[in-house]
Amino acid sequence: MFPDGVTYADGDEVDLRVLQDKTLALYFTSSNNPQSPEFESLLRDMAIKYDYRLSVVVVNSGPDYEEFAEYMDKYGSDFFIVSDKRSKTLTSKYKIVKTPTLIIYGMNGELIEEDGVESLVNNYPRIVPDWE
Repeated sequence: MFPDGVTYADGDEVDLRVLQDKTLALYFTSSNNPQSPEFESLLRDMAIKYDYRLSVVVVNSGPDYEEFAEYMDKYGSDFFIVSDKRSKTLTSKYKIVKTPTLIIYGMNGELIEEDGVESLVNNYPRIVPDWE
């Protein structure tokens, strides 16, 4: 899924083994989405509640990658980021038309949920049962 790898917000590359044996959340967003900061706060909190067994990989679905990278810098090592080229590929592959969008894969790589935004918002602050 990530042949170009993923990075931390500061640009340092991530050893992809960090993502193994964890629930994976593909989070599609853009820096100009007014809903994103509030949702990202919930998502970050959920990753902490999962004791970081939930890995959040952020995919830029907006037009400006540099602005997006600066915007994501505030999350440090809590979220991972895919490259600009891979972002465009994933946005197209998953037919993303609105942000935020959250797609959840289980530890075994099986698709668990295509509308994770609604599940997270409706279940918060409880852990979404189907995500484990």
